[in-house]
Amino acid sequence: MTTGTINVARMREDLLDSLQYVGKPGVSATFSTYVAETQQLLTEYEQSGGKMTDYEFGRRHDAIRDAHRIPR
Repeated sequence: MTTGTINVARMREDLLDSLQYVGKPGVSATFSTYVAETQQLLTEYEQSGGKMTDYEFGRRHDAIRDAHRIPR
């Protein structure tokens, strides 16, 4: 599913790929938190029914990455 310009299915796929590393030795709690917060944001975006703009999603996702020092 694509909502606006954000490809939700692709983001979900990327998150599922990331989940295989969560909790493994050598993977920081920061990364695990980043994955969880991104999943929550994506769910909010999907459930907003278009009320959350792509811009708002991008701004909030950038803030999550910056807070956890995840490279863009």
